[in-house]
Amino acid sequence: MTHAETQRPATPVHTAVILAAGFGSRIRADGHPQPKPLVEVAGLPLIVRGIQSAHAAGVHHFVIVVGFSGEVVRAAIEGHPALPAGVTLSWVPNPDFALANGVSVLKARPHVAGEFFLMMADHLVEPAVFECLQALPPQAGLTLAVDRKIDTIFDMDDATKVATDAEGRIVKIGKKIETFDAIDTGVFRCAPALFEILAEVFTARGDTSLSDGVQALTARGTARVADIGGAFWQDVDDGATHAYAEQVLAARGGTLLR
Repeated sequence: MTHAETQRPATPVHTAVILAAGFGSRIRADGHPQPKPLVEVAGLPLIVRGIQSAHAAGVHHFVIVVGFSGEVVRAAIEGHPALPAGVTLSWVPNPDFALANGVSVLKARPHVAGEFFLMMADHLVEPAVFECLQALPPQAGLTLAVDRKIDTIFDMDDATKVATDAEGRIVKIGKKIETFDAIDTGVFRCAPALFEILAEVFTARGDTSLSDGVQALTARGTARVADIGGAFWQDVDDGATHAYAEQVLAARGGTLLR
């Protein structure tokens, strides 16, 4: 990162897009029949915990893209007593939720102006993950919150690995790359350029993934990372990761908040 970039004031982001449209096949196969965003960890649905953490870092508007059992998710979350006061929720249906997740990102486009956070409904993250992104604008691309505590990752086989350069740019990303120095936490700060790329890919192929956008911005040199330091995060995809998340939350008194 250049000196000029470090001196550029960061404008706070107040909107987050939550991807909550997928099937959640693995966790349902492991004994959780409800839609994955509604799976509880220490007594609260995953998606509610995500909203709480982002709100603690300054986010007050959430664009929630739903697909599989979308009305069930909406009915369970609207008016939930654990939602922070003052948050607004915009529900965006994605009838094409069987396609790749980039399609869900595109569904949110009409509801977002300017930069936004992009987050996953099935990830537990401390507010500090969002706070590190609040301090680092995406420079016309995206900034990915990464974990450099590689020896603490619970499920390394399923983790998305990230290789970065000395200036904090992503040079390679994927689950199968052999050389890496960070792990993708699933939380991004994005400029509208991400929508533009995904739209181009969708027009050409009839489908698009978030990875398409990240790879394209990586090739342009406009995908960078922010280190979450000692902050905790965990994606909850199956029974094993759910049990681990329950264990961590129990040790923290049932909360991710300070």
